[in-house]
Amino acid sequence: MVLMLDEVMPAYDARAVHSVVVLSNAQQALDAVRRVTASEIRGLGLLWGVRVMPAMLLGRRVFRFDRHRPVWDAAARGGFTEVATAPDGIVLAHIGQYWRPGGGERFAVTTGEAFRGFKTPGFAKAAISIRVEPEEDGVRLVTETRVEATDAQSRPRLMRYWRLIRPWSALIRRGWLRAAKRRAEAFLRG
Repeated sequence: MVLMLDEVMPAYDARAVHSVVVLSNAQQALDAVRRVTASEIRGLGLLWGVRVMPAMLLGRRVFRFDRHRPVWDAAARGGFTEVATAPDGIVLAHIGQYWRPGGGERFAVTTGEAFRGFKTPGFAKAAISIRVEPEEDGVRLVTETRVEATDAQSRPRLMRYWRLIRPWSALIRRGWLRAAKRRAEAFLRG
């Protein structure tokens, strides 16, 4: 699975990795990731509100989470696209101007090749892999986020944004993983 992420985004300016052991099988763990709702990730609503507040103050339309729908669906509505899948994981990709209020202009991609080949200056690319790795009593559910600026002028903007957002992004990723763990293990308990 790391190979799949390496194929989609071999170069990056920054990355973050988080994981949790799940007493489950790979398919149930990945299914649980897809079913986690915003209400299961403590603080997600508040963090998202802070993220979109500048755009709201500028009178721009912003994406809103439905607390009772899967975060996975919200990511798709927000522009993340599944660009690679395998039995042991998934890679989501997005292109935007993350440092601008509301994420700035976005560019839609439909394939890993289109994502990898995108070079238009003034943007940044983000890829998120969610994978399972075998563990003695289950699986390790791992999320890896990579970001890369498309040009030298955008890199400092992206890196300032990354330094600001990374701790909060980590809270969301870890919360998502914990919620998926609870769901997958509850499913096995029946």
